[in-house]
Amino acid sequence: MRNRRANRTATVLAAAGILVLGTASAAHADPPGNLPQNAGGYEQAFSPAFDYDGDGCYATPAIGPDGTLAPGLKTTGAINGSCRDQWDLDNSQTYARSKCNNGWCGIVYASYFEKDQAVHGSGLGGHRHDFEHVISWVNQASDQVDYVSTTQHSTVKTYPRSQV
Repeated sequence: MRNRRANRTATVLAAAGILVLGTASAAHADPPGNLPQNAGGYEQAFSPAFDYDGDGCYATPAIGPDGTLAPGLKTTGAINGSCRDQWDLDNSQTYARSKCNNGWCGIVYASYFEKDQAVHGSGLGGHRHDFEHVISWVNQASDQVDYVSTTQHSTVKTYPRSQV
């Protein structure tokens, strides 16, 4: 009887250990590798320059070449935890699409972030997975960006070239 109880206890502890290790590794999975370059010359010519300050995640791929989706990160711990290292910077990904009409071209640049966290150590006000956008408004007559729109959460702001 004592031997059965010891075996059962060992089995339960081993199963719990596997569960903990399996869950921990999935929680910190790296995002997928970036997609090959596919943006045309127009999208590249007017692409924005991003300034990543000292906090927050770098933009990473939302989906990999094999269809793997980014797992995202929990909104706990450090604001820049597990999403601001050299791998993330080397594999940074921004998606671009453009449409021209009536003398204007709008080029939408979409960046995916593994988490949006505002308060260190707390998930309050944050969420897993975040897309933010920059739109370059190109005047076809002058072939220059006259306006830039940016998103932050559900807000879109548009600025004239003189303010960018």
